[in-house]
Amino acid sequence: MRELLLCGWFLLTCLLGEPALPCRTKLADPGRSGAAGPLPAESGCGAREAVLACLANRIGLVSRRQADACAGRCGKTVSDRVASLLRLRKDLARLQAELLALLNQPPYSDNVKTTVRNIGALVNTLNAEFAQTLAGIERDTLLLATFDIRTGHPSDRLERRLANLRTAGAELASESRRIEELMKAMENEPARLGDLNGDGIITAQDLLLLVKPLGRKAAVAANADLDGNGRIDSSDFRFLQQAVYGNRTRFPADAASIPGDLNGDDRLDWMDLLDLAGIIRRNDSRPVVVKSPWDEQYDINADGRIDEADFQELVRSMAAQLPVSGPARPEIASGSVGR
Repeated sequence: MRELLLCGWFLLTCLLGEPALPCRTKLADPGRSGAAGPLPAESGCGAREAVLACLANRIGLVSRRQADACAGRCGKTVSDRVASLLRLRKDLARLQAELLALLNQPPYSDNVKTTVRNIGALVNTLNAEFAQTLAGIERDTLLLATFDIRTGHPSDRLERRLANLRTAGAELASESRRIEELMKAMENEPARLGDLNGDGIITAQDLLLLVKPLGRKAAVAANADLDGNGRIDSSDFRFLQQAVYGNRTRFPADAASIPGDLNGDDRLDWMDLLDLAGIIRRNDSRPVVVKSPWDEQYDINADGRIDEADFQELVRSMAAQLPVSGPARPEIASGSVGR
């Protein structure tokens, strides 16, 4: 009979799986007292072990008191796990709010990107832990209810807390999907031209960083190729100088740059005309052959030379931007640029 009971116990253990929290029950020696030894007070009981203890009580392997004690410890374990999960939910909500605050303020510096990636990895880990723990608690409560095991803890309160956790889990998952989309947008954000250190602004530090890749292909530092000629050269350095120490806000390589906007202030005005006129005057009306990307910005009509024809073309471009009902358009000069 002893061997039969032990075999039955072994089969039950195999069917229900290895308990997560050891709650070892010492089987009695039938030749002595016929009662099972006490459950260690310091041991914890999982739901599967509480079920095993309940079944063992029904076949006389453990006493009712011992089975109830294991069920009580199991109930406390489940309650502790629920409380831990509630704390985890608060931590996750806080981290997600911190992530969203960072992701809602583009452009992103390299430091911000690193911080976002680190917090994002932690959030993913905690989300997986939250989902796994919640699933485990629900599985345990279902197992206890199936075998009608009384843990001594209010089941209605536990069910309410579980319902709140399910709702919180759905909200966390929704926020995680939103964060994932924003992080993808962050990773795909094109590098801002001239911002070589990725801090979101153009400063003298970017000018210093541009010195290192000078003379190399643009692939080395794509946001340093300010003129868009495929190489990082002296023209890029001069354009960045104007941005750091002048009023330039737009570079020739910008998709929205305006042909003829020589000072990079995002509009065509008299300052651009004066700049071009100065180039023409300094060369005594002899056309300047375009030899560098820096020269190309003055070649308004793209004929390979900088001359009065470019001046006339720039005037036409300015006139085309004036409203029809506005002030009279500037007349196109027919003579040479005044000296």
